[in-house]
Amino acid sequence: MEFFMKSYYYSGMKLADEVGLGKTIEAGAVIKRLIQQGLIQRVLILAPKNLTKQWLDEMWVRFGLRFWLLDPVKRSLYLF
Repeated sequence: MEFFMKSYYYSGMKLADEVGLGKTIEAGAVIKRLIQQGLIQRVLILAPKNLTKQWLDEMWVRFGLRFWLLDPVKRSLYLF
């Protein structure tokens, strides 16, 4: 992880593992750090619909990060 964050030539990052092993927290910590270092300006998070509320809550409560939620069915965009 540390190598990834020091590299100036990355184009993305994927976190994938078993359910309940902390992907949300790990992603939030990485996103927050990259924003603070000025290395990123935008983030795209893809998550199953049943997990979007959890992700939005975790990002706000633990890291103070707000995200837009795209609802393709309603063709709407919401700020959380």
